[in-house]
Amino acid sequence: MKFAGRMASHPFKVSTDSVSFSGTLYSTDVTISEIKQPPLLLLHGAGVAGQLTWQYIVHFLQSERDVLVIDLPQMGDSYFLENLALSGCPTNEVAAEIVSGSHLFDRYIDSVSELYDALKVKLGWQSFDLAGYSFGGLLAMHLSERLPVRSLILIEPAALMSDDEGVLRRRSEDYHSIAEQLFANTEIASSQQDQSKVDSDQAFIRFLDIVSPQRQRSLDDVAIKRLANEREGLSYGLTAVAQALESHSQEYVGWRSTMPGLAFVGGLSSEAMKARLSKLSEDPRWQVIEVPSADHGLVYVKPKDIARAMRAFYSSLGE
Repeated sequence: MKFAGRMASHPFKVSTDSVSFSGTLYSTDVTISEIKQPPLLLLHGAGVAGQLTWQYIVHFLQSERDVLVIDLPQMGDSYFLENLALSGCPTNEVAAEIVSGSHLFDRYIDSVSELYDALKVKLGWQSFDLAGYSFGGLLAMHLSERLPVRSLILIEPAALMSDDEGVLRRRSEDYHSIAEQLFANTEIASSQQDQSKVDSDQAFIRFLDIVSPQRQRSLDDVAIKRLANEREGLSYGLTAVAQALESHSQEYVGWRSTMPGLAFVGGLSSEAMKARLSKLSEDPRWQVIEVPSADHGLVYVKPKDIARAMRAFYSSLGE
């Protein structure tokens, strides 16, 4: 058992109608009567599991409430149930069906909604706070309109990189293309492994060039290694994001939240994303923070700064 501040971490598993979920539950060591805040659910981005994304932020949060870091389906140790028989690695036929299908994004939304129903039974959850990074931020935007969410934190959400509908649609096309390239390398003969690695690395670079164009390229090997461990998860996540951008781009251009919120954007990220997120602060209940010397990887390089701002935001909501 490990402690993050006054929090102990425990492996977490629960199955719903469609998903076997895994993650980490950080539980406070204070008594129930001392807990002042509702539980917090953290959703990660495409291609990197929940614990790797959030562990340092959770450590610096030192929150006196339950915090659940979940792996989204087909990432980390969570799976859509029909894929368990495939050991989490779909055949080329299944991969092609997923890429061409139009409902993967909706399945992700439904799966987290099912997770909440399970949390009500298993942990007694009612109202909760929700935070999402990248793909997880996109999901959080939609889930906040469906579930009893008290507040919303968005860290460079995949839906709000621009207020230009044409840009969002082009990004959808880019993500579909990268996902198809990754799926094509899911099953390979041993004699083709070297070429497959080259093709996959090219897909990872294409992805990094989109989300982090001003990154330190000397660190690309580290980023590629991290993404390679979740190649299938990245392809699932990018497919879902592409579908969402294709179906909801007009909605995202003018999206506003109905609850208090906090948004983060990296200082090295695009001016278009900064401008789009800044519009959220037109609502006095929202604050937008630009994190200096950081790009889309801000959760990995600036976890202490993000956690500090999250603590201040939750404190402002009152007990």
